Amino acid sequence: MRRPTRVSRFTAGGPHGLYFRSDCLASKTNPFARQFSRKTLMPRSSLLDNVKGVLIFLVVFTHFLVPYVYNGAAGTAVDSLFYFVYCFHMPFFVFISGYFSKNTEKARDTAFMRSLVPFVFFNTTMMLILYAGGARKFSLVTPIHVNWYLLALFAWRVLLQDLVKIRFILPLSLVAALAIGFSAEVTNYLALTRVVAFLPFFLLGYYTSPKAIDALRRAHVVTGLLGLGLAAGVVHWLTHNDALSLSMLLADPYQSTAGFYMRGVFFALALFISACIFIVTPAKRIPVLTVWGENTLLIYVLHRYATLAFHVFVPESQWRDWYVLPVLVCSVVTTWVLGRPAWMRFYNAATQWLSRHCLVGQTEPSAAVRRGRGVMGIRTLVVLTAVVVGLFPLVRAEWPFSVSQPVSSDDPIHPVISASLMEKIDSEALVAISFVGDLILLEDQIKHAFDPRTKDYDFSPIFEYTADRLRAADYTIGVFEIPLAGDKAGYSTSNYDDGIPLHLNAPDTWAEAVKNSGIDLVTTANNHVFDRGIAGARRTLDVLDRIGLDHVGTYRSAEDRRRRRVFVAEVKGVRLAFVAYTYGVNYRGDASAEPFVDVLASPKDKTAFKESRRMVAEDVKEARRHKPDLIIALPRMGTQFLHHPDSFSETWAREMIAEGIDVVLACHSHAVQPMQYLNVTRPDGSRRNGFVVYCPGNFVNSYTLHDGDAAAIVTIHVEKSPKATSIRAASIVPLWIQRRGGGQFSPIPIVDALRRPELRETLGSLDIERIAQVHEIVTETMLGRRLTVDQLQERYFYLPARGYARQPLDVRLREPAVADRPDGQPDERPDGQPDERPDGQPGEELDSDRAELHRVLSEARKVVVLGDSISEGTKNGGYSWIEPVRSFFPKARFFNISRGGRTTVQMIAALPEVPDHDADAVVLALGVNDVRYRDARECAMTKEEYVANVDRLVAEMRQKNPRARFVMLSLWPAFDNDIHSRVRPKLRDRMIDDYNASLLQYCRENNHLFIDASTPIREFLRPRVTKDYLLDHIHPNADKGVRLYGNAVLFGKPELWRIAM
Repeated sequence: MRRPTRVSRFTAGGPHGLYFRSDCLASKTNPFARQFSRKTLMPRSSLLDNVKGVLIFLVVFTHFLVPYVYNGAAGTAVDSLFYFVYCFHMPFFVFISGYFSKNTEKARDTAFMRSLVPFVFFNTTMMLILYAGGARKFSLVTPIHVNWYLLALFAWRVLLQDLVKIRFILPLSLVAALAIGFSAEVTNYLALTRVVAFLPFFLLGYYTSPKAIDALRRAHVVTGLLGLGLAAGVVHWLTHNDALSLSMLLADPYQSTAGFYMRGVFFALALFISACIFIVTPAKRIPVLTVWGENTLLIYVLHRYATLAFHVFVPESQWRDWYVLPVLVCSVVTTWVLGRPAWMRFYNAATQWLSRHCLVGQTEPSAAVRRGRGVMGIRTLVVLTAVVVGLFPLVRAEWPFSVSQPVSSDDPIHPVISASLMEKIDSEALVAISFVGDLILLEDQIKHAFDPRTKDYDFSPIFEYTADRLRAADYTIGVFEIPLAGDKAGYSTSNYDDGIPLHLNAPDTWAEAVKNSGIDLVTTANNHVFDRGIAGARRTLDVLDRIGLDHVGTYRSAEDRRRRRVFVAEVKGVRLAFVAYTYGVNYRGDASAEPFVDVLASPKDKTAFKESRRMVAEDVKEARRHKPDLIIALPRMGTQFLHHPDSFSETWAREMIAEGIDVVLACHSHAVQPMQYLNVTRPDGSRRNGFVVYCPGNFVNSYTLHDGDAAAIVTIHVEKSPKATSIRAASIVPLWIQRRGGGQFSPIPIVDALRRPELRETLGSLDIERIAQVHEIVTETMLGRRLTVDQLQERYFYLPARGYARQPLDVRLREPAVADRPDGQPDERPDGQPDERPDGQPGEELDSDRAELHRVLSEARKVVVLGDSISEGTKNGGYSWIEPVRSFFPKARFFNISRGGRTTVQMIAALPEVPDHDADAVVLALGVNDVRYRDARECAMTKEEYVANVDRLVAEMRQKNPRARFVMLSLWPAFDNDIHSRVRPKLRDRMIDDYNASLLQYCRENNHLFIDASTPIREFLRPRVTKDYLLDHIHPNADKGVRLYGNAVLFGKPELWRIAM
């Protein structure tokens, strides 16, 4: 073997030690050492390692702060610090990456292993963990969190060799970086927007020479410090004036033309601050800092787990600005732990092993080297696996490949709203107050409403599908987010996010359409109130008064405000007092908005916030003078396009309730946000309850990006008694904003879109898919429960202390075909009961066991069901086949003792906890999990064991229920996509048939009823689309699925089914 050649130590460069010294062995047997030979090596620099060490620490530090700044929980000082770091840390990193890519051939050759492979591994790992924790979206090509940089780095290094051949590529890349922000279509998919936006910094790093950096560092350190101070002052000023945002610093698409100019400011600040950091950073090796800079990769890709865990333990509502100190400590610890050289050695060993075994053209190393790297690679895999496994509890996830398919927190059994409360709501004994979001018209919405025949604007089609619900409420409130300044002032400009300044104005017929839709009161307090000046704001009030549409929130003068700041309405004997506010106004300073509109100050501005609290307290005092039953506030607040309230909204909601307001109906985010029952502490220590809706989403708006097509009608159901007036429930009707054929946008209740045939037939498959997504977005955000469309209801209830409570399953009956009856005559019984012979027994068309089942259940007072997830409704929110069955036997009370994942062995173990019901009937629906799981500790492994377990269950249940008749349901069917079964589908199905045959024989021998539900279910589903009835491989959905299973249990053959599907 040839003796390895030692590449000698070398130094090069100027007085600041820009280049580093390195040893490596180069030989034919060590291709990885050879690639770092003198010919291709990019000299290392302690200066650059120190800079990278500073940058990676700042990355970790700011990522700890992200949610608190982004959602408004942090104060101005923390915001300024955060934005100062964000103004340069990633552009500077990109610059350094470009500087180290001067060997374009090597940059391209190594891009796959150094950038793309880490991206695929770390991005996929994080996606899987977050998806297991409940994230709605999963994509292998959309970077999540920090991983975008790896994908962007791959793109830059692969393209660099060709890019540098283009003349004037640096200025061209700058033009592209500024222009890309105007395109909303270029998103984070494949990190495209950031690949283009940060490309100038990568190219600048490539073109920057060591001599240029040496020349820059000749400046005195004091100059660099003064420059950093100046930049910090500029950033603080921009932060104080709300000119900076996280989306802007992450190079997201512009929200207005101002974003174009701010990106230019951002780039200039990044270059200036980076230059100052070059000046002040020491060039000598600093033990901890330099080591961090040498090991940035693993710090970068792994630190996000630490920050996410911190965010779980310190939610935004608990943030205090002094927490920046423990954040600093956590950042140091995280960076130090992840920056240990041992981790990089493990990682390098793994990537080298992967390169040798997965890439062609690599020379096989010696046996000794192979063994050493193999051991290190195994250690690396063990460590990474341990990290991934350890992270799963943080997101409360279950293993997707578990054998026994346990019930997780993601499988809630929803409570059912009480019959007495539903009776009150349906009988209109309660007062229903409805609230809808933004009534806003952008440019094209107005133009689409123009009728050339009448030369006027017709907006009535917008309310075609919602007017009946708005009128059904006892009182309906809307957010009138547009002036009525007259046609001479010009109607709305811009459709938002199109680069055109947005100034709103609507025709007067818009107000008439709003009133005719059933809306009784509108709040005019919003940020667009002065889009057409004070004259436009005053004219808006004149028009509303002329057509008789009540309003609150803006005023013509100080005297008008004094008289009308509280609006009072009496609804079915309940006296309501309304006040309204806005977080700010466009095109005028907030101070100059007085006395035309009341502005809520930011909690960060302590002096102004105190004054705003005093204003609200005076308004509440004035409202109480009218002796209201409820005081309702209508504030304009919330960060746009967020599905959760920001700190401003949470703070003001609590302040208002503490001050004496009972209900807060807020809006501004143009996206649905939660509703909550709050219990707050008042300054005197007493407690007070209130209800908050943070935002019901858009009601009318053509800007449907950022889930702008998801909205809701919110209704609060109020009960007045001699002692008090209280909110008994809140409900929502989820809406989907549809663009109609004429170009106009109209909100449609999702239940109507999916159930009304005349609407359903107009929808394409993509529309139906989006409607299902909107349904999940609205229910998860507003109710705290992600509900699929199989759980579709007319409205969804949210109760104090209980949260979401579903309505009982709506069991619709159908008449059997004439041919289904022996006498050829249709069934005329309205109650849906099976036909009866003159002796009162069920009809002869049922098999004997089912006829007996009907008799037993008709006479039973109590029925106990022992089952698994299908009987419990584990996977569909608690909807069980028992629910449609129970509707046929109203006298019987059903006790459902079923649990997800139960086997016969587990049910036997649970029997001691089952109370004595003295039931008249006991139904056993167990066994399919014994076949599927195949665990001798938990399952009956043979049909003999299964029958023995059933017999033991019967014996023990008979002791608790001596009069009971026992009913055995066949094992439920399972289907081919059964990922939890430990036996192949054909063997599983044969075993199910064998177990059923044994169960049938046992029932015949012991005089028990045997109901074969499996056969009719299989026969029915064989020619049909399974996913229309099942959620997965075995579980029925909450709509057609449970009806199918109920029919199979009660009636057997499909031609006899009575439950409408």
